[in-house]
Amino acid sequence: MKDFPKDLIVGKYQLKLLPASISLAQEVFDIYNTDVAAMFFWVPNGLPKRVEEVLLEMVENETNEKSCMYYVYENKKLLGQVGFSNIGWKHGVGSIGYWLRKEARGKGVVSYVLPEIERLGFEDLNMRKLIINCAGDNMPSRKVAERHGYKLDAVCRQDVVYPDGSIHDNCEYSKLKSEWEKGKQK
Repeated sequence: MKDFPKDLIVGKYQLKLLPASISLAQEVFDIYNTDVAAMFFWVPNGLPKRVEEVLLEMVENETNEKSCMYYVYENKKLLGQVGFSNIGWKHGVGSIGYWLRKEARGKGVVSYVLPEIERLGFEDLNMRKLIINCAGDNMPSRKVAERHGYKLDAVCRQDVVYPDGSIHDNCEYSKLKSEWEKGKQK
Protein backbone atom coordinates (compact mmCIF):
# COMPACT_ATOMS: atom_id res chain seq x y z
CA MET A 1 0.00 0.00 0.00
CA LYS A 2 1.28 3.43 -0.93
CA ASP A 3 1.99 5.75 1.96
CA PHE A 4 -0.14 8.81 1.29
CA PRO A 5 0.38 12.00 3.28
CA LYS A 6 -2.07 11.95 6.18
CA ASP A 7 -2.74 15.69 6.23
CA LEU A 8 -2.46 18.31 3.51
CA ILE A 9 -3.01 22.01 4.06
CA VAL A 10 -4.27 23.91 1.03
CA GLY A 11 -4.90 27.52 2.01
CA LYS A 12 -7.82 27.54 4.43
CA TYR A 13 -8.68 23.89 3.74
CA GLN A 14 -7.39 20.83 5.53
CA LEU A 15 -7.34 17.55 3.62
CA LYS A 16 -7.23 14.61 6.02
CA LEU A 17 -6.91 10.86 5.65
CA LEU A 18 -8.89 9.69 8.64
CA PRO A 19 -9.43 6.21 10.00
CA ALA A 20 -12.94 4.86 9.91
CA SER A 21 -14.93 5.65 13.03
CA ILE A 22 -18.57 5.58 13.98
CA SER A 23 -18.57 9.34 14.63
CA LEU A 24 -17.13 10.13 11.19
CA ALA A 25 -19.55 7.67 9.59
CA GLN A 26 -22.43 9.41 11.37
CA GLU A 27 -21.26 12.80 10.09
CA VAL A 28 -21.03 11.55 6.49
CA PHE A 29 -24.38 9.77 6.80
CA ASP A 30 -25.99 13.00 8.03
CA ILE A 31 -24.51 14.98 5.10
CA TYR A 32 -25.80 12.42 2.61
CA ASN A 33 -29.27 12.58 4.10
CA THR A 34 -29.55 16.37 4.19
CA ASP A 35 -29.20 16.51 0.40
CA VAL A 36 -30.47 13.20 -0.91
CA ALA A 37 -31.45 14.57 -4.33
CA ALA A 38 -27.85 15.52 -5.19
CA MET A 39 -25.82 13.14 -3.04
CA PHE A 40 -27.14 9.89 -4.42
CA PHE A 41 -25.45 10.68 -7.76
CA TRP A 42 -22.04 10.32 -6.09
CA VAL A 43 -22.72 7.15 -4.16
CA PRO A 44 -22.32 4.27 -6.64
CA ASN A 45 -24.66 1.78 -4.99
CA GLY A 46 -27.21 4.27 -3.73
CA LEU A 47 -27.34 6.08 -0.44
CA PRO A 48 -26.74 3.96 2.63
CA LYS A 49 -29.78 3.35 4.79
CA ARG A 50 -27.81 3.07 8.05
CA VAL A 51 -24.68 4.59 9.56
CA GLU A 52 -23.16 1.10 9.78
CA GLU A 53 -23.20 0.88 5.97
CA VAL A 54 -21.15 4.09 5.73
CA LEU A 55 -18.74 2.72 8.32
CA LEU A 56 -18.33 -0.53 6.40
CA GLU A 57 -17.58 1.39 3.19
CA MET A 58 -15.00 3.49 5.05
CA VAL A 59 -13.26 0.36 6.34
CA GLU A 60 -13.25 -1.16 2.84
CA ASN A 61 -11.74 2.04 1.38
CA GLU A 62 -8.96 2.03 3.99
CA THR A 63 -7.72 -1.33 2.74
CA ASN A 64 -8.31 -0.62 -0.95
CA GLU A 65 -5.02 0.14 -2.69
CA LYS A 66 -6.90 1.73 -5.58
CA SER A 67 -8.38 4.66 -3.68
CA CYS A 68 -7.24 7.52 -1.49
CA MET A 69 -10.00 9.92 -0.55
CA TYR A 70 -9.27 12.90 1.70
CA TYR A 71 -11.88 14.48 3.93
CA VAL A 72 -12.00 18.22 3.26
CA TYR A 73 -12.36 20.48 6.28
CA GLU A 74 -12.67 24.21 6.75
CA ASN A 75 -12.53 25.45 10.34
CA LYS A 76 -13.16 21.92 11.65
CA LYS A 77 -16.30 21.55 9.52
CA LEU A 78 -16.45 18.60 7.16
CA LEU A 79 -17.20 19.88 3.66
CA GLY A 80 -16.81 16.64 1.68
CA GLN A 81 -14.16 14.45 0.10
CA VAL A 82 -11.65 14.73 -2.73
CA GLY A 83 -8.95 12.39 -3.93
CA PHE A 84 -8.40 9.29 -6.00
CA SER A 85 -11.41 7.04 -6.41
CA ASN A 86 -9.58 4.62 -8.69
CA ILE A 87 -5.81 4.27 -9.13
CA GLY A 88 -4.44 2.09 -11.89
CA TRP A 89 -0.92 1.55 -10.56
CA LYS A 90 0.19 -0.69 -13.44
CA HIS A 91 -0.63 1.84 -16.15
CA GLY A 92 -0.13 5.07 -14.18
CA VAL A 93 -3.69 6.34 -14.46
CA GLY A 94 -5.69 7.81 -11.61
CA SER A 95 -9.34 8.84 -11.46
CA ILE A 96 -10.12 11.87 -9.35
CA GLY A 97 -13.37 11.87 -7.42
CA TYR A 98 -15.04 14.35 -5.11
CA TRP A 99 -18.26 15.31 -3.41
CA LEU A 100 -19.26 18.29 -1.29
CA ARG A 101 -22.05 19.04 1.11
CA LYS A 102 -24.72 21.32 -0.31
CA GLU A 103 -23.63 24.57 1.35
CA ALA A 104 -20.01 24.10 0.20
CA ARG A 105 -20.84 23.74 -3.50
CA GLY A 106 -20.34 26.64 -5.88
CA LYS A 107 -17.70 28.28 -3.68
CA GLY A 108 -14.60 27.05 -5.50
CA VAL A 109 -13.56 24.45 -2.92
CA VAL A 110 -12.74 21.72 -5.44
CA SER A 111 -11.04 24.20 -7.78
CA TYR A 112 -8.89 25.41 -4.91
CA VAL A 113 -7.72 21.97 -3.71
CA LEU A 114 -7.53 20.21 -7.08
CA PRO A 115 -3.99 21.47 -7.89
CA GLU A 116 -2.70 19.76 -4.74
CA ILE A 117 -4.44 16.51 -5.68
CA GLU A 118 -2.88 16.78 -9.14
CA ARG A 119 0.55 17.40 -7.61
CA LEU A 120 0.11 14.34 -5.42
CA GLY A 121 -0.92 12.25 -8.42
CA PHE A 122 1.75 13.40 -10.84
CA GLU A 123 4.70 13.91 -8.48
CA ASP A 124 4.22 11.60 -5.50
CA LEU A 125 2.34 8.78 -7.24
CA ASN A 126 4.09 9.20 -10.61
CA MET A 127 0.83 8.99 -12.56
CA ARG A 128 1.05 9.70 -16.28
CA LYS A 129 -2.62 10.61 -16.64
CA LEU A 130 -5.42 11.83 -14.38
CA ILE A 131 -9.11 11.45 -15.22
CA ILE A 132 -12.26 13.22 -14.06
CA ASN A 133 -15.56 11.54 -14.91
CA CYS A 134 -18.81 13.42 -14.49
CA ALA A 135 -22.36 13.29 -15.70
CA GLY A 136 -22.96 15.14 -18.94
CA ASP A 137 -25.54 17.36 -17.27
CA ASN A 138 -23.31 18.13 -14.26
CA MET A 139 -22.11 21.49 -15.57
CA PRO A 140 -20.32 22.57 -12.37
CA SER A 141 -18.06 19.47 -12.44
CA ARG A 142 -17.49 19.81 -16.17
CA LYS A 143 -16.44 23.45 -15.66
CA VAL A 144 -14.01 22.44 -12.89
CA ALA A 145 -12.32 19.99 -15.26
CA GLU A 146 -12.21 22.47 -18.13
CA ARG A 147 -10.90 25.36 -15.96
CA HIS A 148 -8.04 23.15 -14.83
CA GLY A 149 -6.99 22.21 -18.35
CA TYR A 150 -8.53 18.76 -18.60
CA LYS A 151 -9.44 17.74 -22.13
CA LEU A 152 -12.77 16.12 -22.95
CA ASP A 153 -11.79 12.68 -24.25
CA ALA A 154 -15.23 11.14 -24.59
CA VAL A 155 -18.91 11.52 -24.05
CA CYS A 156 -20.18 8.03 -23.36
CA ARG A 157 -23.85 8.22 -24.21
CA GLN A 158 -26.34 6.71 -21.76
CA ASP A 159 -23.39 5.26 -19.84
CA VAL A 160 -24.50 5.87 -16.25
CA VAL A 161 -27.61 4.59 -14.51
CA TYR A 162 -28.37 6.52 -11.34
CA PRO A 163 -29.91 4.77 -8.37
CA ASP A 164 -33.30 6.25 -9.30
CA GLY A 165 -33.09 4.41 -12.65
CA SER A 166 -32.52 7.51 -14.79
CA ILE A 167 -29.88 7.18 -17.51
CA HIS A 168 -27.23 9.83 -18.19
CA ASP A 169 -24.24 10.48 -20.39
CA ASN A 170 -20.77 10.26 -18.82
CA CYS A 171 -18.10 12.79 -19.75
CA GLU A 172 -14.50 11.66 -19.38
CA TYR A 173 -11.88 14.37 -19.07
CA SER A 174 -8.14 13.80 -18.75
CA LYS A 175 -4.90 15.63 -18.12
CA LEU A 176 -1.51 14.19 -19.01
CA LYS A 177 1.55 14.61 -16.83
CA SER A 178 3.30 16.44 -19.70
CA GLU A 179 0.42 18.96 -19.85
CA TRP A 180 0.56 19.45 -16.10
CA GLU A 181 4.32 20.01 -16.19
CA LYS A 182 3.96 22.49 -19.04
CA GLY A 183 1.31 24.38 -17.06
CA LYS A 184 3.61 24.60 -14.02
CA GLN A 185 6.28 26.36 -16.11
CA LYS A 186 3.98 29.28 -16.95
